[in-house]
Amino acid sequence: MVEVTHFTIMAERDGDWWSLQAKELPGAISQVRRIEDAVVIKEALAFLTGEPEESITVSLEILESGLIDNAS
Repeated sequence: MVEVTHFTIMAERDGDWWSLQAKELPGAISQVRRIEDAVVIKEALAFLTGEPEESITVSLEILESGLIDNAS
């Protein structure tokens, strides 16, 4: 059985794009045009943690503009 790791993804609108950052792992960042595509950040999470993508789950937290840079 594969152990599952969950991450909360902060999403902030930036013009035509969404900026994504993992709350638990701030080095995991990505951008998407459509918020429905936010699961692509799992690739960055897998790379940084060494875990397989299929063992990673994510949930989205939509932020007001300007908050992602101040998140810790």
